[in-house]
Amino acid sequence: MKIFRFILIIILLFYLYNFKCYSQIKSNNEIIESLFEKFAQHLNLALVPTNGDSIILNITGSDAVSILKQKIITDSNLKKIIFIEKSSLKNPNQLVSISVILNNFGVEYLQDSTDTDKIIRKCFLTINANITNKEGLIRSLPNFSSFVIDTLFHWQIHAAESNAYPFARAPLPDKKGSMWNKIIEPVVIVASAAATVLIFFYVRSK
Repeated sequence: MKIFRFILIIILLFYLYNFKCYSQIKSNNEIIESLFEKFAQHLNLALVPTNGDSIILNITGSDAVSILKQKIITDSNLKKIIFIEKSSLKNPNQLVSISVILNNFGVEYLQDSTDTDKIIRKCFLTINANITNKEGLIRSLPNFSSFVIDTLFHWQIHAAESNAYPFARAPLPDKKGSMWNKIIEPVVIVASAAATVLIFFYVRSK
């Protein structure tokens, strides 16, 4: 009876440890959104907002346009500006407009050369933007490029990715002879299966 309690405690501790590790992982989507927020702050430096200003905001790119737009509109430093759609205006040329081109963003994984159990994660964002004044003169803003690099274990990648956002996923490099998939992973699977069978027969015997 004591051995079954011991096994049960080990299993619970194992799952609690994994849950803690999963909850501490920043998702790819969260990191990319933080880069969008960083661009919104970058954009604020290029503008001199005053109360009542209206600016046409035009963003082109991919399926993350709506997320980037929301980050720009809700940025605390840009709240004095009223962003409007060009299609809703009869005379759009009478207002200042901002054109934002979402060039390149997403996530990529690289195998850690020092530890085959780990993956290097890189989330990146590159944006071009320009401002057109009321006279039609175009001023290009400095290109915005930012990225975040960190390291994850292979088994943490699933928790980091999001099926809801294609840009938050990327193919994994091949695992080559890692300690995890050679020894630890099989041991964990076998031990979990054995513990499950033992608990099943213990419950039935009661």
